[in-house]
Amino acid sequence: MHGLWGFYAPEERPCGAEYLAEVVQQYTHFKLKCHIYHYPETMPEQEHYFSLEMIDTLAISKVDEKIIKVLLQLGNKLS
Repeated sequence: MHGLWGFYAPEERPCGAEYLAEVVQQYTHFKLKCHIYHYPETMPEQEHYFSLEMIDTLAISKVDEKIIKVLLQLGNKLS
């Protein structure tokens, strides 16, 4: 249930990834649970990223909005 833009969603947790949090989105007939991990070694080139101001204009899902909120709360702890 992603919008036009969204986070990468691997089938399995990358080996050595640090668990950050879980976000839950309740839909009418099901519940989506997303586990958020930090794994900087797999970060692609940063040429297609958006600023925080631009994110507000993108078509992203509610669960992606929740992930962004968690990442903003963690801030500089992600290094």
